[in-house]
Order: sequence, then C-alpha cells, then structure tokens
Amino acid sequence: MANPHKIARREALAAIKADPARLSAIIEQVALGDSIRAQAHALDVPYLALWRLLTQDHGDELREARRAAANALVERDIDNAERVDDGELNPKAAAVSSKIRQWTAGKYDRETFGDASRVDVSVKGTVAMHVEAVRHLTQGATYEHDDSDDDSDDDMADHPLL
Repeated sequence: MANPHKIARREALAAIKADPARLSAIIEQVALGDSIRAQAHALDVPYLALWRLLTQDHGDELREARRAAANALVERDIDNAERVDDGELNPKAAAVSSKIRQWTAGKYDRETFGDASRVDVSVKGTVAMHVEAVRHLTQGATYEHDDSDDDSDDDMADHPLL
C-alpha cells in the first residue's frame, strides 16, 4: 500500500506544475534569496522533484532568479555590516555568515560576484618561443642561438654557473 503522505506530496507537486502563478511565486522566492530546499519544505513537496521541475523546465527563469538572489545576499551582508557597526550583531557570527553568502552569490552570479581570477592559458610572443625551445630540449632536440652579433655575453665568461 502506498504511503498517504508521499501521495499527498506528489499531488501537491502536480498542482504546482499545473499552476503557472504558483511556479512564478516559487521562482520569486528564490529571487529573494530563499533556497529551493526551503521552498520544497514550505510547500511539503519532494525537494528533488521541485529542483528538477525548476532546473529542467524553467532553467532560464531560475538562473535569472539566482542572479537576483545573489544581489539580495550581498545586500544582506551590507545590512549585517551596519548591524555589526551598531553593536547589534556579533562580528564573528557576521563574518561566518558573510563568507557563506559570498560563496553562494559567486555561484549564483559568477560574472558579477564570482572569483575574478581566471587563468589565460594562451601563450603569445616571446613566451611562446621560450616554451617551444623548452619543448624541443625536453624531446632531445637542441635549440640553436645565433651569437654572431651578441657581444653582451663577453662579460659573463667568468660567471661560475656558465
């Protein structure tokens, strides 16, 4: 026999799927900073089923809502900073929650709040020539350098490493 609670939860999810206004309200709550998990709990529907519905059928709307949520998280951090300044909030507690919000905002909106360090793996110019020479050396090939017009090495003849 099927569990009546599970049946009720599935029926609630089916009702949400059938009602665009309810779906919009859920997406608006995500935009305000609520998690999908919190929405699933409040609506008493299976989290994974709600997550699939939102990500697969309403992915663009959800991405836009998460970008808005990232802004809401940052604004909440600003409010908390003011509360710390006013002595209403413990600075250590504010710092911990701020790090979590910053991380989440960076995931929700990478362009605005994400980690700015991106590695450019393209090699250009002199660096490319150096890399090519190192590749040749590691493959047993030799790299030829024309010394005919280079007199600057004469003062390096007595260097102990040369």
